[in-house]
Order: sequence, then structure tokens, then C-alpha cells
Amino acid sequence: SQFFSILRSCLIPGFSYAARVHSPVVAKELFNQWDAKVISVVESWAGSGRFNATQELIAQIPRGMGGLGLTSMSFISKAAYQASTMSALAVGGSKKPLKQKQLVTALYDALLKNRTENDPQLKHTLAVYALPGTDAGICSLTRTLPADNFSALIRNRLMLLSTATPSSDLLPCPGCRRSLPRDRWAEHSSACVTVPGNPTAANHNNVCRYLRELMRDAGMN
Repeated sequence: SQFFSILRSCLIPGFSYAARVHSPVVAKELFNQWDAKVISVVESWAGSGRFNATQELIAQIPRGMGGLGLTSMSFISKAAYQASTMSALAVGGSKKPLKQKQLVTALYDALLKNRTENDPQLKHTLAVYALPGTDAGICSLTRTLPADNFSALIRNRLMLLSTATPSSDLLPCPGCRRSLPRDRWAEHSSACVTVPGNPTAANHNNVCRYLRELMRDAGMN
């Protein structure tokens, strides 16, 4: 989750400066390569193979619109360069030019209107994940999620089945270190009492153990 936060909050905004100061025609190949690298990183996090067009779209849509907020440089390059140029030409003028965020938002609004018109599931998914706090699990800088938990969260955000990964793909539990197939909701690693900082499962097991002792003392099998 820390790497995701760094990518979304630091690397991508930093690289977007290149879109403001370089012509989209000149930097087209660079932006295409950058976008491909970003998508390949998210694909590796999701662990579900190559993304289709819908999953790539969700990945690049701004956080406030329900996406992952991993901005596509290829998609915003023309708007970014135009906003930068208009800002430079308007120095000293009375009329304020449109900002990059306004132009990019208009582009995404038009894109989503077209894509969600006949896809109610995509529309619903984006509406849900546009709510505040819905990405807390994948963008924390202070908490480290087990790899399978983080992977499951990414897959759900991208409308991928959580069981899309091969059953033969084994992951070690960060607690007991057992090699286990990826499960649907990361049941083992989220409940394993040996996972650092996971008192919930341990407390639950203690209660269950106490109840079993009471039932045994009462003569119940």
C-alpha cells in the first residue's frame, strides 16, 4: 500500500509536469511507455494477468470519480500542454485561462458518460468507490497489508474476480509462513493469529476456547 501511495501521490504528479512542458506530439512515445509501465505494475499487484480496456480505464480514472487515480499521461497530455500554454500567454491579461484540472475533468466526464451509458455495473462500481474513505485499504502510508490482501483489494477495485489468480500460485503467510494458494478474500492471512499486529483473530480464538471449556464443564459435547 505504501508503494501504491508513492506512485499515485508522488511519481505520477511529478511526471505529469513533463506533460505540461512538452508537446504531446514530441513526447507521445515517452508517455505511451510510461503508461504501459504503470499498468504493468498494477497488473503485477493484482496478480490476474493482462488487463482489459475496462480495467485500464478504472486504473487511470481520478480518485474522486471512483478510479484508482493512476493518471494516464497519454490521455491528459494535450489538455496539460494546452493549459500550460494558455497560462503562459495569459500573463498580465484580465481573463483567467482554464486550468489543467478543469480540462482533464471535462475529458474524463465525456469519456465516462460514453463508457457507462451501456455498462451499469461499471457506473455503480465507480459511484461506490468515489465515496470518501473507500480506498483507505490500498493507500495507507503507515500500514503494511499482506500481499494477498492488497492484491484482493486491487482486483475488487478493478471489477476483477478475486479468484482470478491461478490456484497453483502459492503465497507465504506473513505470520506462520505457510505456503498457501491465493484464497478469495485472503481468509488465512487475515485470521492467522501469528500475523504481526492482528489481535482480532487471536481474541476471537480466545473467546471460542473459553466457550468450549464452559460447554465441556457443563457436560455438553
